[in-house]
Amino acid sequence: MDRKFRPHLPITGLFGLIFTPIGVTFTVIGLVSATKIRNHTANIQGDPNVFKWVFFGMGLLFLLFGGAALVTAIREIRAQKRAFSSDNCVYAEFAGTVENMNVTVNGRHPYRAKLHYTDPYGEVHVFYSRDVMRDPTPALEGRMIAVYVDPENAENYYVDLEIGS
Repeated sequence: MDRKFRPHLPITGLFGLIFTPIGVTFTVIGLVSATKIRNHTANIQGDPNVFKWVFFGMGLLFLLFGGAALVTAIREIRAQKRAFSSDNCVYAEFAGTVENMNVTVNGRHPYRAKLHYTDPYGEVHVFYSRDVMRDPTPALEGRMIAVYVDPENAENYYVDLEIGS
């Protein structure tokens, strides 16, 4: 079997991809408008710098929020890739599905596969897959699913829904 890491953009990454360009655009508009407003202040009543500061401030907020969301998503993907590359694979038993009530797409909640793994010391570990829009129960029922666990940090793992036995 040819195993391949297939990263999936977390919801924070989607927010980052939306808010970062908006933040950059608003910040640039705020900076550029500062020079243009100085040249045309005769036609504006009140403080012409308000426009600049509103756009610059809103742009900076969007940029910070979007950038933080992107950094979080990139770190999550890197942690999963590190776990996948470690070749520390365990096979966990499919224990059912859970709806992710924190996310709604077109009025529906995505599913997450819940997996149980009992280590040699008798401790039970619970793993959750990424969000999938279709209920994976029929495809995963009774199967052992490959879970790649980072040996340095067991909280970083990658559930490989495509490979199983």
